Amino acid sequence: MNAVNHRQVPAAITQLRAEIEALPQRRDGKRHGISDELKRRVAQELGRSGMRTGEFSSAVSVSVSALCKWQKQFGIARPVRGGRRKKEAMKSPGFKKMQVTEDKTEGSGRFTLEGPMGLRVSGLGMEEVARLWRALC
Repeated sequence: MNAVNHRQVPAAITQLRAEIEALPQRRDGKRHGISDELKRRVAQELGRSGMRTGEFSSAVSVSVSALCKWQKQFGIARPVRGGRRKKEAMKSPGFKKMQVTEDKTEGSGRFTLEGPMGLRVSGLGMEEVARLWRALC
Protein backbone atom coordinates (compact mmCIF):
# COMPACT_ATOMS: atom_id res chain seq x y z
CA MET A 1 0.00 0.00 0.00
CA ASN A 2 1.23 3.54 -0.71
CA ALA A 3 2.31 5.71 2.20
CA VAL A 4 -0.05 8.59 2.85
CA ASN A 5 1.70 11.98 2.53
CA HIS A 6 5.04 10.19 2.45
CA ARG A 7 4.55 8.77 5.96
CA GLN A 8 4.58 5.14 6.95
CA VAL A 9 1.00 4.00 7.61
CA PRO A 10 0.69 2.24 10.99
CA ALA A 11 -0.08 -1.49 10.93
CA ALA A 12 -3.43 -0.95 12.72
CA ILE A 13 -4.62 1.27 9.86
CA THR A 14 -3.34 -1.16 7.24
CA GLN A 15 -5.26 -3.95 8.99
CA LEU A 16 -8.49 -1.90 9.04
CA ARG A 17 -8.11 -1.15 5.32
CA ALA A 18 -7.64 -4.87 4.58
CA GLU A 19 -10.79 -5.74 6.55
CA ILE A 20 -12.80 -3.08 4.72
CA GLU A 21 -11.50 -4.06 1.27
CA ALA A 22 -12.39 -7.71 1.99
CA LEU A 23 -16.09 -6.75 2.19
CA PRO A 24 -18.33 -7.10 -0.89
CA GLN A 25 -18.68 -4.10 -3.18
CA ARG A 26 -21.85 -2.69 -4.70
CA ARG A 27 -21.99 -1.69 -8.36
CA ASP A 28 -21.16 1.91 -7.45
CA GLY A 29 -17.93 0.74 -5.78
CA LYS A 30 -19.07 1.37 -2.21
CA ARG A 31 -18.63 -1.33 0.42
CA HIS A 32 -21.64 -2.74 2.19
CA GLY A 33 -22.04 -4.89 5.25
CA ILE A 34 -19.60 -2.94 7.43
CA SER A 35 -20.40 -4.01 10.97
CA ASP A 36 -20.91 -1.51 13.79
CA GLU A 37 -17.93 -3.08 15.54
CA LEU A 38 -15.67 -2.36 12.54
CA LYS A 39 -17.07 1.18 12.19
CA ARG A 40 -16.33 1.84 15.88
CA ARG A 41 -12.76 0.52 15.53
CA VAL A 42 -12.16 2.71 12.48
CA ALA A 43 -13.55 5.80 14.26
CA GLN A 44 -11.44 5.08 17.36
CA GLU A 45 -8.29 4.60 15.30
CA LEU A 46 -8.93 7.90 13.53
CA GLY A 47 -8.98 9.57 16.94
CA ARG A 48 -5.76 7.85 18.02
CA SER A 49 -3.87 8.26 14.75
CA GLY A 50 -3.34 12.02 14.85
CA MET A 51 -3.92 12.06 11.08
CA ARG A 52 -6.21 14.56 9.39
CA THR A 53 -9.56 13.09 8.43
CA GLY A 54 -8.88 13.30 4.68
CA GLU A 55 -5.50 11.64 5.05
CA PHE A 56 -6.96 8.87 7.23
CA SER A 57 -9.85 8.47 4.77
CA SER A 58 -7.40 7.65 1.96
CA ALA A 59 -5.44 5.29 4.20
CA VAL A 60 -8.47 3.14 5.13
CA SER A 61 -10.42 3.55 1.88
CA VAL A 62 -13.51 5.10 3.50
CA SER A 63 -15.09 8.45 2.62
CA VAL A 64 -14.59 11.45 4.89
CA SER A 65 -18.36 11.79 5.33
CA ALA A 66 -18.64 8.16 6.47
CA LEU A 67 -15.80 8.65 8.97
CA CYS A 68 -17.43 11.76 10.42
CA LYS A 69 -20.80 10.00 10.62
CA TRP A 70 -19.25 7.04 12.47
CA GLN A 71 -17.48 9.31 14.94
CA LYS A 72 -20.74 11.06 15.69
CA GLN A 73 -22.64 7.75 15.87
CA PHE A 74 -20.24 6.39 18.51
CA GLY A 75 -19.64 9.67 20.36
CA ILE A 76 -15.96 9.84 19.49
CA ALA A 77 -14.76 13.43 19.51
CA ARG A 78 -11.76 14.57 17.46
CA PRO A 79 -9.13 17.00 18.73
CA VAL A 80 -10.31 20.40 17.51
CA ARG A 81 -8.08 23.13 16.14
CA GLY A 82 -10.53 26.02 16.65
CA GLY A 83 -13.29 28.04 15.05
CA ARG A 84 -16.84 26.86 14.40
CA ARG A 85 -15.85 23.18 14.60
CA LYS A 86 -14.59 23.72 18.17
CA LYS A 87 -18.05 24.84 19.30
CA GLU A 88 -19.64 21.83 17.59
CA ALA A 89 -17.17 19.44 19.24
CA MET A 90 -17.90 20.89 22.67
CA LYS A 91 -21.53 19.79 22.17
CA SER A 92 -20.34 16.28 21.36
CA PRO A 93 -21.36 13.45 23.71
CA GLY A 94 -17.64 12.93 24.31
CA PHE A 95 -17.44 16.16 26.38
CA LYS A 96 -18.95 16.53 29.86
CA LYS A 97 -19.14 19.83 31.73
CA MET A 98 -17.46 19.61 35.14
CA GLN A 99 -16.64 22.24 37.73
CA VAL A 100 -14.35 22.31 40.76
CA THR A 101 -14.95 24.87 43.52
CA GLU A 102 -13.12 25.46 46.78
CA ASP A 103 -15.21 24.82 49.89
CA LYS A 104 -16.46 27.99 51.61
CA THR A 105 -14.31 27.53 54.71
CA GLU A 106 -11.28 29.71 53.95
CA GLY A 107 -7.99 27.84 53.94
CA SER A 108 -9.66 24.42 54.31
CA GLY A 109 -7.87 23.05 51.25
CA ARG A 110 -11.02 21.05 50.45
CA PHE A 111 -12.90 21.12 47.16
CA THR A 112 -16.23 20.12 45.59
CA LEU A 113 -16.40 18.52 42.15
CA GLU A 114 -19.69 18.91 40.25
CA GLY A 115 -20.31 16.92 37.09
CA PRO A 116 -23.01 15.71 34.71
CA MET A 117 -26.37 14.32 35.81
CA GLY A 118 -26.20 15.79 39.33
CA LEU A 119 -22.82 14.33 40.31
CA ARG A 120 -21.48 16.23 43.33
CA VAL A 121 -18.52 15.11 45.47
CA SER A 122 -17.52 17.34 48.40
CA GLY A 123 -14.65 17.48 50.87
CA LEU A 124 -11.94 16.36 48.47
CA GLY A 125 -8.26 17.25 48.69
CA MET A 126 -6.47 18.49 45.57
CA GLU A 127 -4.89 15.09 44.90
CA GLU A 128 -8.29 13.37 45.17
CA VAL A 129 -9.84 15.96 42.82
CA ALA A 130 -7.09 15.33 40.24
CA ARG A 131 -7.51 11.53 40.43
CA LEU A 132 -11.31 11.73 40.16
CA TRP A 133 -11.10 14.27 37.32
CA ARG A 134 -8.81 11.98 35.30
CA ALA A 135 -11.09 9.00 35.93
CA LEU A 136 -14.18 10.88 34.71
CA CYS A 137 -12.61 12.55 31.64
